[in-house]
Amino acid sequence: MSTDKQSSPVYIQEAKFIEQEEDIDPEQWPRHIELYASTHNWCERVDRLEGIISEHKAEGVVSTGHIYNSMSNTATFVEPHFGVAIYVVVSASLKQDANGYPTDPGVFDYNYRLVTLWAYVYDKSVADVSPFWSEDDIAAINQLCKEESGQSEISKYDV
Repeated sequence: MSTDKQSSPVYIQEAKFIEQEEDIDPEQWPRHIELYASTHNWCERVDRLEGIISEHKAEGVVSTGHIYNSMSNTATFVEPHFGVAIYVVVSASLKQDANGYPTDPGVFDYNYRLVTLWAYVYDKSVADVSPFWSEDDIAAINQLCKEESGQSEISKYDV
């Protein structure tokens, strides 16, 4: 599934870690968050966003969000929510057994990991009046983006 960059929402166009021109097979990426192992980086980000984005909300993003190809063998589940885009970045690595790597791998031939959780206020006017986001939530999300968006989200972490 590739996406025309011009018709994509701003929260996709401005996400440097999403390679929307690249095709992705959505069937390769499980829609159940419990099939993904948490990385250290995931846990740190969930802790940082505690009280703003719940793990339950992140689970919903994986379950129902749109999926895009990302850099470094990752995929990103994305869901807009009252002016804020929530991104769950995941990775997959092929399992090796005694015979080597599978020649025709299926979903269960991969180890899946939660890489990071990210949020971006793409429409402040909507976020400001939503019942979901407080002024402090919006400020914390904007601070996170200011502090950590100088380089691509994926490349600065070991997966």
